[in-house]
Amino acid sequence: MAATSSPTTVDLSRFDPPTIVEQLDYEKIFQRKVARVQALLPSFDATIDSDPAVKVLQVATYDEILLRADFNERLQKSMVAYAASPEISTSDKRQKTEIGDIPDLLLDAWGDVCWSRFKFTDGRRWHFGLIAQDVYAALKKRGVDPFDLAPVCLDEWAEETGPTMQEVEVEKSYEKIVLDPNGNREQKTTLPQIGNDGELVLKPVTVRYRIEIEKKTVTQLEDTGVSQVTRPAGDLWGLRYVECLALEAAWQRREIARMRQRGDALEARLLALEKAA
Repeated sequence: MAATSSPTTVDLSRFDPPTIVEQLDYEKIFQRKVARVQALLPSFDATIDSDPAVKVLQVATYDEILLRADFNERLQKSMVAYAASPEISTSDKRQKTEIGDIPDLLLDAWGDVCWSRFKFTDGRRWHFGLIAQDVYAALKKRGVDPFDLAPVCLDEWAEETGPTMQEVEVEKSYEKIVLDPNGNREQKTTLPQIGNDGELVLKPVTVRYRIEIEKKTVTQLEDTGVSQVTRPAGDLWGLRYVECLALEAAWQRREIARMRQRGDALEARLLALEKAA
C-alpha cells in the first residue's frame, strides 16, 4: 500500500512578527528599575540579592517581561498575516449599514482578477489562490480604490532598532548566613526537643549568627551604547479570502444571469424565425 503524505500547511512563522512593544532582556529591565529606586533613594544598594527590596524588583522585572510578551502576542494575533484560525464573521443585519447591491464596476474589476497556482518560497507543493498585489492592480486599473474594500490588506512597519549587547564579567556580592555562638546577630526560633515526659515538643531558643559577604564573578550582558537594526522596515500584503470568495460568487452569479438572458433572447429569436417560416 502506497504511503500517503500528510498535507502541509503554510507556516506563517516564516515571517518575523512585528514587535509592537520592544522586548528587553532581564538585566536591562532590572537595572532600569534599580536606577528609578536609586533616583528616589540614593543610598539604596542593589548588590545583595537577599535584600527584600531586591527580591521585589526581581519579581517586578519578570512580570514586565511576561506582560511585554503577552501584549505583543495578543496584538499580533489580530493581524491578518498572523491569524492562526478562522473566526465566525458577524453577519447580523442590525450591525450593518449602507446595505446594497455590489456595483457592476466592482464586479467588472473582479472579473479581471486571475486565480493562480504557486509554491511558497519555503515549500515544495503546489497551492492555489490569489496574489494580493495582482488583486490590488486589477481593482486599481478599473478605478476602484482597493483600500476602500475589506479584501485587500497591507501591513507596514517601520525600522526597529535595539541595543548591541556584549558579555562582561562583573563581581557581585551575596549574603551568607553563618551560625556562630559569638555572632553579632540573633534570631528567636523553635527547635524540636524531647520533653521530660518523653513527648516531642518545640522549645523556643535563640540562635546567634553573623553575615558574611561572599563575592562571585558572574557573566552578564551589558549595553555597549551602540544601536543596531533588529528589524528592517518592510510590508506584507494579505487577502481576506472569505471576502474574495464572496466577490467571486457575486461575479459568477452575474455572469450566469447574463448568459441566461442571452440564451432566452436567442431562443425567442429562433422561435420567431420558426413561426415566420
